[in-house]
Amino acid sequence: QSFRENIYNLLEAFKLFSESGSVIHGNNIAKLISILGENKTIRTHSNDVLEIGQTLESVEEQRKQMLETIKVLLISPLEELLRTDNQTIESLKQDSENYKKEYDQAKLKYDVARTTKG
Repeated sequence: QSFRENIYNLLEAFKLFSESGSVIHGNNIAKLISILGENKTIRTHSNDVLEIGQTLESVEEQRKQMLETIKVLLISPLEELLRTDNQTIESLKQDSENYKKEYDQAKLKYDVARTTKG
């Protein structure tokens, strides 16, 4: 590919990454930069460009691992908590509604008894 095509592909990859922030799009940027260095598309400092691309690939791999760890350690337990606690919440809500009905009935009896005495 020509220099122009490579830069265009890199620009498109940056646009996609800026919109999504996804690991896949981040990896795509890293790979494109690595290719620019490997192919000597950027003639000046091509080794530096290659190192930048490889570093970005490493960062994206670590980011992917971090997101997987977050899912296992945080998101999955929270989903389970929401799933199981939802039943408890519904039960407590029903109890609360029943107590409110009992209170309203007792208050009504009290109000009736108080007004009939006077």
